[in-house]
Amino acid sequence: MNHHHLYPPSPPGHTPITTNHHHNNPNMSSSASAGETYGKAEAKAENVAGAAQDKASQAQDKAIDAANATQGQAQLRKDEAAGILQQTGEQVVNMAQGAYDGVKNTLGVGENQKK
Repeated sequence: MNHHHLYPPSPPGHTPITTNHHHNNPNMSSSASAGETYGKAEAKAENVAGAAQDKASQAQDKAIDAANATQGQAQLRKDEAAGILQQTGEQVVNMAQGAYDGVKNTLGVGENQKK
């Protein structure tokens, strides 16, 4: 944009003084304002990204805690189930032994047979 038409013409034989028109240039202030706005937007985006990363990290920590708790509960249940199976197995063995002893007694080969 040419701003020379804003100044009165120089008298004949006079060399015009050149000045730095950048501080009066509306494009420069717009550019500076745009840069400032961009900087603020970039900082805000970084803050939002950081907050999102923090939230994701917290969610990950909670998921790990929940998984560990679930794993711990699963181990307890596994141990309980193993205990129940062991008891059941012992009961089955005892029942089988009782049935075996009953069959032996019925056939007359058991220890409880009267002579």
